[in-house]
Amino acid sequence: MTQQIKLSAALVAELVDRRQHGRVGPLLSQRPDSLPAAFATQQAVASLLSNPIIGWKCGMPSSERWVLAPLFQAELQTASTCQLWPSNNGLARVEPELCFVLKQPLPARVLPYSPQEIDAAIGATHIVLELIQSRYANDSGALFLDQLADGLFNQGLWLGPKIHGEEASAFELRYHVGCAQVSATNASEGETAGNSAADDTSNMVCLAGKHPNQAPRLPLYWLVNFLSAHQIDLSAGQMIITGSYAGVLEFPLDTPIQLHFGSLGQIELVFGSRNSTSANT
Repeated sequence: MTQQIKLSAALVAELVDRRQHGRVGPLLSQRPDSLPAAFATQQAVASLLSNPIIGWKCGMPSSERWVLAPLFQAELQTASTCQLWPSNNGLARVEPELCFVLKQPLPARVLPYSPQEIDAAIGATHIVLELIQSRYANDSGALFLDQLADGLFNQGLWLGPKIHGEEASAFELRYHVGCAQVSATNASEGETAGNSAADDTSNMVCLAGKHPNQAPRLPLYWLVNFLSAHQIDLSAGQMIITGSYAGVLEFPLDTPIQLHFGSLGQIELVFGSRNSTSANT
């Protein structure tokens, strides 16, 4: 029997406005009370953004969590200056990840896709940074269902180069910051995860980068079949990210940043503050 889900128009409209303008606020009185309701709210927000979905973020699910959220075309960046909504402390918050780009579509169907079929549909793997922001205030009391409805902290994606060789489950993640100390924190728990102050000589931070799952493709296999079961197609060119190798990294704005993803490759960029006049979602 199909479950009847009642959506809150006020909640959907508020989450659309917050995403478009980078606003952070309290919980509303109407909140999703189940995974299907939270996912339906997320999809209603996406439908009102007038912004094509170009991929998904995902993680391994549990009985209490569906870990997925859409990525939007207008929030995809590749330039050496990456514009984002900074944190309350004026920092850029990002997650270092790998991105799988499809070379062929995976349309919804009755039979589940095998890992081999999904592997065959992947055309390239890139270094990426997921841009992180919650549209809920830190003291709002937002729970997982609220964050799922809001897109699981996502505010965009910065796409880097194709990786060298095969993707890895673990590697040394090193980053160099022009003139500031940075920290690595866990987005969901707010705990320090491998914080290492840059010294005056090299200003280089080294972390043991590790994917949260046994292999970076495992969440992708789940996502494809979850979307298929919900009659959502994946098209060629879409991008899927599957989890951070170091929690959330925080960087200063307007400062050159260099990140090394082990032997997979490296990126150089500067983060800048986005503003409402430049919003195009």
